[in-house]
This record gives sequence, C-alpha cells and structure tokens, in this order.
Amino acid sequence: MAKDEDLKNLIAEEKQRGRKRPIDIAARQKRMKLLNAVRLTLKTGDGGGFAKILIDEIGLLPGSKGYNDALRWWRASRGTA
Repeated sequence: MAKDEDLKNLIAEEKQRGRKRPIDIAARQKRMKLLNAVRLTLKTGDGGGFAKILIDEIGLLPGSKGYNDALRWWRASRGTA
C-alpha cells in the first residue's frame, strides 16, 4: 500500500514538472486527512469530534468568529440549527 501511495505522489510531482508552482505533497496529504476527518464526523454525527478538529487541526479558538461560524455550519448541516 505504501508503494502505491509513493507511486501516486511521484506521478503527481512529475505532472507538475515545468509548471510554475510545484505540488506540495505534504500539504496535500494533510488537507486530505483533514477532509476525511470532517467527513467522518459528518457521517457519524460526532459534534465533539468536529469541535476537536476545529481546535486541534485547524487552530481555531473556542469563541472566535471562525469557530462559531464553523459550529453554526455544523448545526445547519445536521439540521439542528
């Protein structure tokens, strides 16, 4: 499995060859990990897990505008607004 991932990363980097901005594989993997975590919390309805992602992964502080907006979005997506 690791070989497949390495191969995908290599192919993605090679596709960018000659372009102005190369792909940052680490940033891309971090973004995918974050998206998967958010999808999982949406699927399971884990509001506490979503709040933890906002704080730990994204760096939003409880009570900040971004944090409150994200929680408002969460509640709206769950139908609990």
